[in-house]
Amino acid sequence: MNRRNKTPLFYYVIEIQDREFLIAVMSDRMSYWDDHTERRRIRHPRHQHLEHQSFAGDRQALQRLFNEEIEFTVPIAVSEKIFLKILQIVGKQRWEETGEFPKITWGTIKDVAEMDQLLSDFFWQKINPSLGHPLKLQAGARDR
Repeated sequence: MNRRNKTPLFYYVIEIQDREFLIAVMSDRMSYWDDHTERRRIRHPRHQHLEHQSFAGDRQALQRLFNEEIEFTVPIAVSEKIFLKILQIVGKQRWEETGEFPKITWGTIKDVAEMDQLLSDFFWQKINPSLGHPLKLQAGARDR
């Protein structure tokens, strides 16, 4: 099923070795890992502003951006352990009116650390091998 027809249950951003991955997790455990940093890094200089052009209504820019996203996104179901942690965190979400924009808070520093570790381990086991430009595992430990 096309993820554009579904509303994500959870969004997360994790940085691994200076690459940022935008993660959307759906209610059916499917996740989409967008290698945002790499796709922007290798983008042709004349296309550096695709997001702005798309927002301004440029249909060709929007199509190029859509194609880029497909090329640099890894779809995969998350483990049950990760999904249960997500459900725990989503259950703690609160919206706070703090002036102009609402602030979303969830969980604790411990929750964030646990989620980072779970997703980092999952990344090295499942995501990195599927990337067009995989990261090299640095000696000694799995870097975040």
